[in-house]
Order: sequence, then C-alpha cells, then structure tokens
Amino acid sequence: MKINERLPELDDYLKGLIILDNKNNMTTTSLLIADKFNKDHKDVLKAIRNLECSEEFAQRNFALSHYLDKNTQERPMYKITKDI
Repeated sequence: MKINERLPELDDYLKGLIILDNKNNMTTTSLLIADKFNKDHKDVLKAIRNLECSEEFAQRNFALSHYLDKNTQERPMYKITKDI
C-alpha cells in the first residue's frame, strides 16, 4: 500500500493526537502521546525529561503542566508544541 493511500487513515489517527490551543496552534500532550502509542505515561514523561536538546528548545516546546487523575490528585504532564 502506498503512503498516499493511507493518508486519510493517518489523518483520522492524528485527529486524536493533535489539539488546537487558544491561539489555534497545533499542540499535543504527553498524556495523548502515551494513549495513542499505547505507552505508560510515566515512560513518556521520562523520555521527555531525558531528551538531549537545548534548554531553549525544551522551554519553547515542552511546557510542564498538570492534570487531575481519577482520584482528583494533581499529576505532571507536558504540553508539547511544534518548534517554530
């Protein structure tokens, strides 16, 4: 199967991974990445923290945030943006 034939399928898949922020910028979160790629969120967090990139790049593209888990406890997550 050619990649062009899979584009609609990929578009549907990415719709659950990409979200628009309040400025219409494409973003995602470490939670969405973990879910879409069937990974443990703790492993995604670790991979982000261990990225070998400049501090400037990390600050621009990986914003530490939080979410409430099922027990309403605050947990870390990253909001991730496209490098501009």
